Amino acid sequence: MTAAPAASRLRRRVAPAGGFSLLEMLVAIAIAGVSIALIYRSLGDGASKAAELLQRQRAHLLLEGLLQTPPDRLPYPLPQEGRSGNLIWRIEPVADLPPLVLQSAGPEGGTDRIPVARSPSARPQALRYSVWWAGGRRQINVIAWRLASPAEQGGR
Repeated sequence: MTAAPAASRLRRRVAPAGGFSLLEMLVAIAIAGVSIALIYRSLGDGASKAAELLQRQRAHLLLEGLLQTPPDRLPYPLPQEGRSGNLIWRIEPVADLPPLVLQSAGPEGGTDRIPVARSPSARPQALRYSVWWAGGRRQINVIAWRLASPAEQGGR
């Protein structure tokens, strides 16, 4: 009879095994995996948006340079196009715009509409400046008016 009570006392003194169960470890690994995937995705999106912003800035700088080109240095005959790195640009006349009309303040505070004279020496011309990037999927367009000689407008 003495052997049985000693064995039961030993069993009571043995502490249960510590640590995590297999189920707890699987849940922790799944949570860590989802967290890492979300962090990786947000970093990837941020990098692609930064690259897109850089391309857009380059396109704006190219467009600004094209717009600042003096009229006598523009390539003729229009339309003209070219490349600058991975950007493609084009300058072309725009024919489907209404005639240019200037507005000036009248003597009584109203506005007077003054049609622009079509002189034989120079007349207004609308030019569309376009810049494409990302394989033609992204684009910036600006229409600007300038005075052009009849020879620059193709003798019209």
